[in-house]
Amino acid sequence: FVGAALSAIQQLDAEGLRHELGRALDVLSPAATTQQLLVPLIHDIGNLWAEGGLKASHEHLGTAVLRRFIEGPEMARETPPDAPRLLVTTPAGECHELGALLATATATDAGWHVTYLGPDLPAVEIAAAARQRGVRAIGLSLVCPADAGIIRDELRTLRRHLGDSMGLIIGTMPE
Repeated sequence: FVGAALSAIQQLDAEGLRHELGRALDVLSPAATTQQLLVPLIHDIGNLWAEGGLKASHEHLGTAVLRRFIEGPEMARETPPDAPRLLVTTPAGECHELGALLATATATDAGWHVTYLGPDLPAVEIAAAARQRGVRAIGLSLVCPADAGIIRDELRTLRRHLGDSMGLIIGTMPE
């Protein structure tokens, strides 16, 4: 599944990628699809993009299709009303959302009720959304921030607005 999905991305074939994702769901559970397809595929996309093996257009197409897939009804899971709540996004200055999408799928598989807000959100907005949704924690993805100084300032602002009691989980791309 991973090779076929990556091939579709390399060919800028959105329909082919959707087909491969659907084919995986025909065989695997949503949780297995996350672990056996989405995790390695997103890692491969990130690594190939960082090495120059994929262009921005390939990464954008993959991200767009994966976002719809992860948020779509096929991957939806029932979560009990008392499930812990998690808000997932990327901070202002970080426009790459593949890591955040992967965190969303993984947390959903683990039984969390996830609110996904997309990429590039200012700290003040993240804090306000977290309070409004009553989340236990916030998950942030940092892959390729445009300016490390802006990210550092955003994280400090976020912590200041959240206080020390709210969990903050930050995922980065491995070196």
